[in-house]
Amino acid sequence: MRLDLDILDTNIELEWSILNLLRKEDRWFSTEELAKQLNKTSSLILKAIASLRDNLEEFQSDQMALHVSKGKGVYLEIKSNNIDIGLFLIFLISNTSTYKLFYSIVTENFVSAKKFAFENFLSETTVRRHIKKVKEAIEPYELKLNRSTAVLSGRESQVRLFLNMVFWRLFAGKVWPFTNIDEHHLYFVTKRIAADTNIELTEVQEKQIMYFLAISAIRRRNNHYVSVEESWHELLDKNDSYLLFKDRVKPYTPITQQYPGEIAFLFFMTIIQSESKQTTPLLVSNFRFNRSKNTNLYQATEQFMEKFETEIVPVPHSQKRFFLLAAFSEHLFANLFHNFSTSISGNEFFPYTQHKLPMLKEKLYQLINDLYQETNNPIFLEEKFLAPRYALLLSLIAPLHVFEQRIKVRLDTDLSYIANKSIINQVKEYFTNNYNITFIDNSSTEQPDLILTNIPSQTPKGPAIVSIHRILAPRDFKLIRETLDQITEEKTRDQKLHNFS
Repeated sequence: MRLDLDILDTNIELEWSILNLLRKEDRWFSTEELAKQLNKTSSLILKAIASLRDNLEEFQSDQMALHVSKGKGVYLEIKSNNIDIGLFLIFLISNTSTYKLFYSIVTENFVSAKKFAFENFLSETTVRRHIKKVKEAIEPYELKLNRSTAVLSGRESQVRLFLNMVFWRLFAGKVWPFTNIDEHHLYFVTKRIAADTNIELTEVQEKQIMYFLAISAIRRRNNHYVSVEESWHELLDKNDSYLLFKDRVKPYTPITQQYPGEIAFLFFMTIIQSESKQTTPLLVSNFRFNRSKNTNLYQATEQFMEKFETEIVPVPHSQKRFFLLAAFSEHLFANLFHNFSTSISGNEFFPYTQHKLPMLKEKLYQLINDLYQETNNPIFLEEKFLAPRYALLLSLIAPLHVFEQRIKVRLDTDLSYIANKSIINQVKEYFTNNYNITFIDNSSTEQPDLILTNIPSQTPKGPAIVSIHRILAPRDFKLIRETLDQITEEKTRDQKLHNFS
């Protein structure tokens, strides 16, 4: 799930973008430089800088300060090595009118656009614009807002997951955003559930469970309950680990015991709450149950494994058990939820989603499409979720660029052999998951696709050339990436034309 800051406030999005640029380098930045990098006008940048400085002062941090000079520009002073800049973002978000509106919708304290506008010194037009943004954000997940009351509705399991992802992406356990829920009580409940079900949780995982329990409590207070869905029966009926789980958590979740869907949903969420070794015992017991019953979920996992090893890469025997369990967990998620594209915490697998990798993406989407055509299993309709998760599984056993066109790079500098080796290693490490790069020697008869040099020539034709510094700078990596993208596109286009002909 993508949660962009412009959904909450376009001004905050710009302030945060400026702050991220300033913190990357310990130097002064000119307004013109910031405007160019962020593709904004200088006047808009100046306005955002003034607002950013005011917000930092209000935040009252003793770990960073923003300095503005007419002659020098803007400089962010970082006074601590362990600063958590995310706390400032939380401060910004919590004070936006859009977030306040969203929280009032979640808790169902929203009465009307007119009342909210009056209480928050806004126009009704602004409030309705905010409501429209929220509606657009939830629509892909089959959720709706009631026209008059703005009550959030849809399949309750979808609502719970959406809210869980939003609050975790915004706050990540750093603060407790649920003002009407007792944090200490849920900490105790989480500890007891983990202890009595023999699950070891890290501090982060405990926070994730607490967020989930808080959201569930808010929804139940407003009479929204999870119902047992038809596809859940084969996953739960006569499942000993589920029956044991239900019995163990009974003392701490008395309300959920009255609603079978609630306890079942808690069970599923506990299994897939975090892809880690801590929850493996519960995952293993459920995998064994599904295998013994040859459930639809187990069949999907077996069918995937067979096709993955045939069409993508074989899975080493030493890693097959973990790979199989991880795939089972991903398929459980795809079986429970629809139209989500990220893991349960809302985090993307950036090495896949933020990079081109055209051949890999084509192969994975073809794999998923073939699986659906051959099995008619609705799990394989969730390709937006499954493709990056399959890429994550692939990364356990092979580089993501394994199917990409080979790009030959030659390094041509006036530096020593050792200095050149250092540059080669830095470039390889930086782009390891993105491009299938091979460095060729200057003596090689092969024609390079790209030349990296600190002494660029003026040759009008030939391979692409990127001028680099003797000590690689962030700008060098940016230029190299842009050029590699161009080369990848050209090679992919040429390959498709070749295949077509």
